[in-house]
Amino acid sequence: ELGLAYTELRTVNPRLIYCHMPAFGSTGPHANRYPDDALVAALGGLHGSQWSHRDGGVYLIIPIASYGAAFIASGAISAALFERDQSQQGQQLEVSWLAGVFAMQTGATLDHPDMLRFFSARQDPLGPIPVYRLYKASDDWLFVACGNATFWNKFCLALEHPEWTADPRYDKAPWGILPEDRQELIDTIGAVMATKPRGEWLRILRENDVPSAPVISRQEFIEHPQIIHNGMRIEVEDPELGPTVQMGVPLCMSDTPGSMSGPAPLLDQHSDEIQSGQPWSAQVRPPGRSTSDSHTAHIPPRPLAGVRVLDFSSYIAGTLGPMILAQLGANVIKVESFSGDAFRTFGFGFLGWNQGKRGICVNLSTPEGREVVYDLVRNADVVVENLRPGATQRYGIDYATLNAANPRIIHASVTGFGADGPDYNQPSFDPLLQAHSGIMQAQGGHAQSPFYLTCGV
Repeated sequence: ELGLAYTELRTVNPRLIYCHMPAFGSTGPHANRYPDDALVAALGGLHGSQWSHRDGGVYLIIPIASYGAAFIASGAISAALFERDQSQQGQQLEVSWLAGVFAMQTGATLDHPDMLRFFSARQDPLGPIPVYRLYKASDDWLFVACGNATFWNKFCLALEHPEWTADPRYDKAPWGILPEDRQELIDTIGAVMATKPRGEWLRILRENDVPSAPVISRQEFIEHPQIIHNGMRIEVEDPELGPTVQMGVPLCMSDTPGSMSGPAPLLDQHSDEIQSGQPWSAQVRPPGRSTSDSHTAHIPPRPLAGVRVLDFSSYIAGTLGPMILAQLGANVIKVESFSGDAFRTFGFGFLGWNQGKRGICVNLSTPEGREVVYDLVRNADVVVENLRPGATQRYGIDYATLNAANPRIIHASVTGFGADGPDYNQPSFDPLLQAHSGIMQAQGGHAQSPFYLTCGV
């Protein structure tokens, strides 16, 4: 009706990338429903799968459906632009908010009769297992995130209970503790944690390299020294409000860094300069084809066909990105140690977050293993890793080393807190950032206990 349909606009510019973002999708029984984030989250299972102190759905305080769709759309547009360099043709994309919901739950949307269900009943919103959980110290809340056996052992030593490591009930700790043994351990740990203030526990746990974080507010988060160090807190002069504090550029690119070009625009603020063709629209662009008759000619089945990605990551934040690249056509090779990605023990999560990849095991501690990797790097386009800062240098897969082998390599590092700064080298898991960011406190509500969000933010 507005003359903005893709079929009309592509006649004006055949190279146009057109991204359509309907809430529920453009077809199907829900296509014409009211576009509301909460409705999409409810239909997509987010509200129903959030753990709570009671039965029934839980409204989430952050618009996860919209965020998920935005992340997918930005990647899809980038992939389409990359493909357009080959075909010189644009195309139409569709990313629904519902797709955003499912993307944010990738590791939890897998079903099979033989699949072990870790958490099938209503769960405590303080956390799923005794050592991946919220605890209240004598004064305030903190989250302990021992996501593997190594951190479980360190936690037992930090709490001066080494006998727990030899208790047969906890042989499969942390994730394999049977439900009937969990509550007793939760109560025991809770009693210990209540004996000291939070600051003291955070000091003890940090000294013992145990993943932990304080539950703080969003106001405290934006003023955190690590946030300031990372440039995530910036001052923006808004034309109506004056000085404001806002989020900075959320990624660091070594050679082509991003920057904040200005505040959000006022309504119709730049009409004259846009219509007059001032510098924004005067950039040199490759010539497009003169007609739209060959619109689909030479477009490959998937936009990233021919791109090779080496995936050294594990858990979620590292592995999900390369999985999406694989769906878009990239040849993704997952490189693991002989013990494998720690999330292989999770079963359903590992399968969900690693679709479409090929796998190889390499011992990076040996010269022979490194040579295998360097041979792959010489013909690769992208390397992705989420090791703790400093580990890539130990294994010889840091950017400087790999760039020497292949100057065209794009090296993506996913870190918990950043590459440097006061907290850069702390172990990190998703709920630790939930605790730091203020999400847990906000989800719990005023004067109430915080909530662990079951959707991996």
